[in-house]
Amino acid sequence: MFNYKYKMPAVTADIIPFRKKENGELEILLIKRNTEPFKDHWAFVGGHLDVDDDNSIYACAARELFEETGIRNKYGLFFLDWFDAKDRDPRGRYITFVWGVRVHPDVVAKAGDDAEDCKWFRLKNLLENDFIKLAFDHRKILEKCSNQMACESIERQGSRWADEQMSKLAETLDNWDIGNDTKTEAQ
Repeated sequence: MFNYKYKMPAVTADIIPFRKKENGELEILLIKRNTEPFKDHWAFVGGHLDVDDDNSIYACAARELFEETGIRNKYGLFFLDWFDAKDRDPRGRYITFVWGVRVHPDVVAKAGDDAEDCKWFRLKNLLENDFIKLAFDHRKILEKCSNQMACESIERQGSRWADEQMSKLAETLDNWDIGNDTKTEAQ
């Protein structure tokens, strides 16, 4: 085994599922953590890269999305940003890759894995108020990534794929591996 002389950071994927309601407002899905650090705080969906099983950080994001919310990666994750501040996680040095995914407004999410609960929050409320306790540096990440999510929402709204059509296509492709290098069935 190779002995590497430098300490290695942990690598994680954070996912921000969002939807556009009929009134035009964006909502994001957060999970309530049931473990320390930040137990009982709201956080992005996410988790550690499994170096043995995840073929990529994208695959890690798709896996975590399903494990923590029951949402399958039918809609296409898109990269938002990465964060690597030395003090962003009390457990040590963490580098996270943040992904967005716009989901159908009627999608049902169920808390699973290490999530106590999951809930949709109005993006505007999260950005304008700090009464909701967010874990880690997730408020900073949300502030930085919110414009990209709004642009993605507008871009998809103007495209030829309406939410209903995307949902029908996703149902058809439900059991297909569409090249995202992730397991699509429950383990």
